[in-house]
Amino acid sequence: MSLFELYMRFNGYELKNAYNEVTSLSKMDNSKLADWKNEKKWEIFNYHLKYNSMYKNIAYNNSFDNWDEIPVIEKKNFQSNFFNNLSDGYNNKDLYIANTTGSSGHPFMFAKNKYAHSISWAGVKLHYENIGVDYLAKQARFLGTPIDKKSAIKEKFKDMLMNRKRFDVYNLVDDNFSKILDEFKSTNFKYIYGYANTMLSFAKYLIKKNIILKKYCPSLSLCISTSEMLFSKDRKIMSEAFGLTTYNEYGSSETSIIGIENMAGHLITSDNLLVEILDDENQPVKVGDTGKIVVTDLFNLAMPFIRYDIGDIGSLAYSEVGDRYYINQLFGRENDTIYLPSGKKSPGLTFYYISRSLLENSSLHIEQFLIRQTKLNEFCFEIKAESKLSQYQMLIVKDEVSKYLEPNLEIIFSYPKKIENISKGKIKHFFSEL
Repeated sequence: MSLFELYMRFNGYELKNAYNEVTSLSKMDNSKLADWKNEKKWEIFNYHLKYNSMYKNIAYNNSFDNWDEIPVIEKKNFQSNFFNNLSDGYNNKDLYIANTTGSSGHPFMFAKNKYAHSISWAGVKLHYENIGVDYLAKQARFLGTPIDKKSAIKEKFKDMLMNRKRFDVYNLVDDNFSKILDEFKSTNFKYIYGYANTMLSFAKYLIKKNIILKKYCPSLSLCISTSEMLFSKDRKIMSEAFGLTTYNEYGSSETSIIGIENMAGHLITSDNLLVEILDDENQPVKVGDTGKIVVTDLFNLAMPFIRYDIGDIGSLAYSEVGDRYYINQLFGRENDTIYLPSGKKSPGLTFYYISRSLLENSSLHIEQFLIRQTKLNEFCFEIKAESKLSQYQMLIVKDEVSKYLEPNLEIIFSYPKKIENISKGKIKHFFSEL
């Protein structure tokens, strides 16, 4: 048993039982799985209708007999007092608690009961096995790290448990990429995982240097892209530079993996979730038609992620290879690169870490936010909240910007009544006007 699995077991997570359950689900044919999901969705709905007061107020009609009549729950429904969102009988020691990245512009804290979180990790393990890698094998991780000491220590501990080496993604320049390349030369990494745009920047550096990464690190087997859109032209560049097949992973903090590509290139949906595609009237569309992606977590008893609007647009198709539905089209999750006066570049998701202290401050009640880069040295924070930031809070943001990006940048705060969607699909948290 690995350090990670021992740690999870010690803290009350049932990874072994969860893995057995998701493995059992994966062996069902699609018809049998559909029957199981139909039974499970009503079970989780009735549970929350009985034990979750917040959900009672949303699904006020307790006599639903048609699933399509059940209300769609939105991110804004969770943007209230965190403890008011929990089902009866749950407290911190029974839960996995985290906050969303706010990549959609609608941040909130969420919780899972420990078995639901175990199911999520078991799903990750199984998904990765299906594409030929152990999720606890040595991982080269192109993902952001909090700069504040407490959060950074926590992330380093998790990386140690999970056999991960995390690279600096806030400085996408050649000198930094050269140091990263040295790590690949000296470490037997098994796979690469990270933001699409960040890995693309590294890939372009390798192509410029006429380097194929696998020749420097022969132990590598594949690459997994997450958090951002992976376009076909970018995938081609990454595959060429890395000498690896690149798989696309799609998920969210609050639901874990919604889908991951299999070896046939299909973004197969996770068996522990019910994924629906709905129109603007919250009614199902035909298979193949585009609509909003709505997810039901069939195991989360702590919070009611039932017909939950994830904030993305997509469509479903059916794969005879593997006998499963897969996400055929996916829109949203495009994150622009931040360009700075010094010549430094950073991924747009850097602003999640900059804004983290605000997102975790429940007294602010931030409903939505968007950060625009209006000039090379100027950023505008658009915030929809019950109150404006205090002078102290604004100073904290400016200080975080200096730490994560660079000093002497102009930061403007505005408080519009409505923040307009600036892209097809999900509302982005960062948008460059350069």
